[in-house]
Amino acid sequence: MSGMKSSSKEINIINMSLLDILCGAMGAFCFMMLALFPYWSPSGVGAKESMAMSEQMQQEIERLKKELRESGGPGSAGAVERLEKLQNQMQQMEGQNNRLRTELDEAKKKARDLEVRNPVVVVTNWSAPGPDIDVFVHSPTTTNVGGKSQPPVDPNTKQGHFFYGDMSFGMSRGPGTDFWLMRDTIRGSRMDIYYKYIASNGYANPVTVYGAYVNNSSIFQLPRVEIPHEKMAVKVGSLTVGGDYSIHFDPAPEYAEAYRRQLQEASKPSGK
Repeated sequence: MSGMKSSSKEINIINMSLLDILCGAMGAFCFMMLALFPYWSPSGVGAKESMAMSEQMQQEIERLKKELRESGGPGSAGAVERLEKLQNQMQQMEGQNNRLRTELDEAKKKARDLEVRNPVVVVTNWSAPGPDIDVFVHSPTTTNVGGKSQPPVDPNTKQGHFFYGDMSFGMSRGPGTDFWLMRDTIRGSRMDIYYKYIASNGYANPVTVYGAYVNNSSIFQLPRVEIPHEKMAVKVGSLTVGGDYSIHFDPAPEYAEAYRRQLQEASKPSGK
């Protein structure tokens, strides 16, 4: 009988040792799931290994639960209960991680859309001596990283770039050149282009402003506009970004016909 008691005690010790090992392994696995989650890839080898390891752990838990029930030794019921509790916690963690993976995939997609580098440069120039002309690009459909909208056009003052990565440069007296660089253009966004006649600096006549935009190593004309007096902003049209990140320009209605003739004239062979 003493031999049987000793054998039963050894079985219980072995069972509890296996339980302790399993609990330690599960704790390490759960910690690894949380620590390495940011590097998890739904289509990568790491994801397959992670799911395979989870399945193996579940199978091992079921096997040990069965052995503990069959042994019937002291403490086996409590050990089974503890295993089932750890198993439930593991399943809850897996469900939470699956939700987080879905959210992470969506966040990565949004980040890719926001961080696409598809720069556009808008350039204006004027030959009149004296006037201060600025180009201003307003993006009404986009907010900055802080969630703020860009201030509207103000014809009375110079307005610099607003979004991170953009650049702007202008001259305070003509004849001169002014440009505005947009580093990131987001699919579906719109950018309104304005010519601003800020100050005449003694120039008494209307000012003719020429413009163009540059994208993907190509130069496209913008409407040629005459601005009659200072403290005036003129919207010449809008750039829109397509689903394939292509850039398209639509002139403002009041300049559409003159712009069409301007492009026709520019397309004629020189000397004719």
